[in-house]
Amino acid sequence: GQLVPATIVLEPVEALWVPREAVLDLGLDNIVFVKERGVFNPNRVTAGIRTGGWVEISQGLSSSDEIAYNAQYLVDSESFIKTGR
Repeated sequence: GQLVPATIVLEPVEALWVPREAVLDLGLDNIVFVKERGVFNPNRVTAGIRTGGWVEISQGLSSSDEIAYNAQYLVDSESFIKTGR
C-alpha cells in the first residue's frame, strides 16, 4: 500500500507525432486525412503512444505529408470511410 519512487530510462526513438485530434480512431483502424492534390483523402496509419495531446505515428505517414488538424470535421455522420492504401 505504499508508493515507491522510481525512474524509468528509455532509449529515444525518432517518430512522427501528430495532434490527437488529427487521428480518427475507427476501432480496428486509425485514420488521418492526407492532403493530395488539394483534396483530403483518408489514410490508414499505425498509432503508437498517446501522451499530452499527441499521438505517435509509426507507419502510414511520411514527414512530407500534409494532414488535417482535426479529422472529425472531415467525416460526415452518415459516411463510410474507405482508404485507398
